[in-house]
Amino acid sequence: MRRRGLPILLGAVLTAGCATSAPPRVSPTPAPAAPQGDLRGLAHEQLQAVLWVQTSAEYETLMATTYAAAAAALAPALADKTWTAALEQQGDAAGLPPAVIVDVDETLLDNSPFQAQEILEGTAYCDKSWPAWTGKAAARALPGALEFARAAADKGVTVFYVTNRGKDEEAATVANLKCAGRDAAGQCLAFPNADEDHVLVPGESPAEGEKAWTSDKTARRAHVARSHRVLLLVGDDLRDFLSTPPGATPEDRVRLARGHADRWGKSWFLLPNPAYGSWERALPGAKLDEAGFLKAKRERLEGFRPPQAPECRPPQK
Repeated sequence: MRRRGLPILLGAVLTAGCATSAPPRVSPTPAPAAPQGDLRGLAHEQLQAVLWVQTSAEYETLMATTYAAAAAALAPALADKTWTAALEQQGDAAGLPPAVIVDVDETLLDNSPFQAQEILEGTAYCDKSWPAWTGKAAARALPGALEFARAAADKGVTVFYVTNRGKDEEAATVANLKCAGRDAAGQCLAFPNADEDHVLVPGESPAEGEKAWTSDKTARRAHVARSHRVLLLVGDDLRDFLSTPPGATPEDRVRLARGHADRWGKSWFLLPNPAYGSWERALPGAKLDEAGFLKAKRERLEGFRPPQAPECRPPQK
């Protein structure tokens, strides 16, 4: 999931024994940090989240166990011909070939070096710098992602990549999926079905005369569901699973997610993304400027202060 498509963490991860052969994530050599006075707004705000993604055993373990649980769900999903993960699946799909639908950013591919560079340089997200990163096709596979996709392919399940990267980024995205890191022998680590027929981006039209796809993924899930029985959905954002109504509040989104409690951890697998997502866009103040939005976020926090608060020193500047 990327901002242009704008993670709600529901705790629906099934704990399963797993091992991952994905190579360790390695960040590029960082640029010199910007002077402290230049750090501002959202870029600074992401420091803890991005550092957790890049360094913590907790993040790697959570990713790997979630993917292991998803891989374990493939067998019962294949066996039950009435099983479908897509709300958009219509009619009897028992005779259709099986597929899984996965998001790309922060689901399969690790973009934390791009986010880390924003922090180091004291800048906020910029649509002009993002294509420079995706154009390098240098994002590495996230823990467990490659193993899951290959397990699906080994069972005859087609993998579709539904991403909100732009049409102009499609070729580089395909190239990145074909080489999402290298193994010990220097060979590319490739995702299955990594081609333009299986990477579905906004701006494309599924057929002549039909409307081009938007950032809402509903139409693309429906497109896949017309030709395949969708076994599983995997993503890092609520909108990777279902559409959220315009103007939905954080409370609305929680209720919506709870309304599908029977799917989480069974046919829907949600991965952690603490850095960004459509949950941010639902917060009050999301349309304000950077400083205003940061203020609105702070006002949204629920804190606790004891009646007789101890004297605590503020953090050093």
